[in-house]
Formats: sequence, structure tokens, C-alpha cells
Amino acid sequence: MEIRQLRSFLVLAEELHFGRAAARLHVAQSALSQQLKLLERQLGLRLLDRTNRHVALTDAGARLVLEAGAAVERFDEAMANMARVRTGEVGRLVLGVSPGVDSRILQRLLSTATNVNSEIQPRQVTSTQAVTGLGRHELDAALVHATPDQPEIAHLVLVDEELGVALPSSHRLARARAVRPAELNGEPVIWLARRTEPDVYDAVFASLTAAGYLPGPARETPNVETSLSLVAAGGGVSLKLKHEVRRGQVGVVWRPFKALAISVPTTLVWRRGDRAPLLWRLIRAGQEIADEP
Repeated sequence: MEIRQLRSFLVLAEELHFGRAAARLHVAQSALSQQLKLLERQLGLRLLDRTNRHVALTDAGARLVLEAGAAVERFDEAMANMARVRTGEVGRLVLGVSPGVDSRILQRLLSTATNVNSEIQPRQVTSTQAVTGLGRHELDAALVHATPDQPEIAHLVLVDEELGVALPSSHRLARARAVRPAELNGEPVIWLARRTEPDVYDAVFASLTAAGYLPGPARETPNVETSLSLVAAGGGVSLKLKHEVRRGQVGVVWRPFKALAISVPTTLVWRRGDRAPLLWRLIRAGQEIADEP
């Protein structure tokens, strides 16, 4: 049985006239009669009592009107829902987010699901966990501070942001416009644990060391807020992206490095070849961010 057979039967049941029903369906009257006979054979039931002058529903036909009406309505609803899935208006996406990703970028990407019946679920991950999660299909996409080189992972760099240093506002270098790495030699450094972002960690410290920096004691913190609280309390200095230190933040100032440019990317990554509509809504929103001057 096909859905078109049920549609034809519903029109015929409404009109109770083969000529008018055939005209509405844009088919020949003989073709409509054949459809009805086929449907009755498939069901093993007589659906219409018909003579040359009279067409009436049988009890089985009246029952089928109710059942077929519900079936056609559900079918049309399912087709409409699938169309919304195809355009990304309906769906669910799990988005990995590395520590330190600019909340403004995250908000813009999350907003791609705001006006549609979709859900983007953020989940905190490291760059390494993001690649693993994509491979295991535990994540659909991720925002990381790296540019993975695995062939199965596609990526789009959204921004490259300058890395500097967060200092206590009472620090001897707080009034300087920029800080030479060597001027921080031996000071306690509050930053992420190497295991969370090893590629970023190694690249940053290689650049600092090449510029004359000699690391002091390292202090690991679970998040940006905790590290800035430690800086404000005089517990050390912290390597920070510019957006991580808000203008006017009490007890902390951010300064760029002098004669040294270190940038850290924020990158959207996903499985190469994944054509999920909601994912591509996310990628288009990411492209808009990447295209901004």
C-alpha cells in the first residue's frame, strides 16, 4: 500500500463521486477506479458500495477514512520534519570547547540554533580530547586552540589572538606598555597544565625561551577565573590572551610582549566529509567570524 492510494481514497470518500474525485486528483476516472479496486484487494475489504447512480462508504470504508486521515497527516508531518532536518532547522550537535575560548565567539556560534528547533550542547574538552571525540563520534565539532593536521579532521581558523601576560596591578612592570620576556625571569607562572594543550604549551614556551625567558615555578589552575584571582592576589603572573583580561578588571593588568609576537588560534574543527545540516549552519557562522577584519 502506498500513501498516494490513501490520499486518493480520502478524496473519493469526500466527494463520493468518481468523476469529481478524479478531476481533483488530475487522473483519469478509470485509473481512480483501478486504484480503489487494488486497495480493496490489498485490504481484503469492500470500501465503497457503488452503482451507476450512487456511491456510499461501507462500514470498513468509514473506518479507513479515520485511519487513513491520521496516517496521511502523520506522513506529511514526518516529511515536513525531515525537510527541517535537511535545512538544519531541527537537530542536535555536541560542540567541544577548549578552556580560554572567547565567550563572544562561543555565543555567536550557539546563536545559530537560537531561532530554530535545534540544540547545540557545549562540552569542555582539550584539543587532544576534541580530536579523539570527533573520531569516536562523541563530538560533532569543537573549538580548540590548535590547527590539527590529521587528514580526517577539517578545520577553520576563526581568529588568531595575541598572547601577553597578566600582571598584578601592583607589579613593577604594570606601568610598562609592553614587557620583555626576560623581565619575567624566575617569576611564578600561573597557566594551564601542559597535558591540557601540549602543542600550544610547547610552542608558546619555545618562543618565550628563544626570547631570553627563564621560567620560574609553575602553578596550574583549572580555569581562567582562578588564575586571574591568583594574579590579583600577588601569586604570580599568568600568560593570557588579550580577551581573557577584561578592561578595568580589579587587581590585574594585561600587557603584550615587547619585540615578540605570539598568537594563539581559535579553530573550529569537525570530521571531514560530515554533511550534517546543523553542522554546516555552525561552519557558515564560523566563516563569518573568520572573514571579519
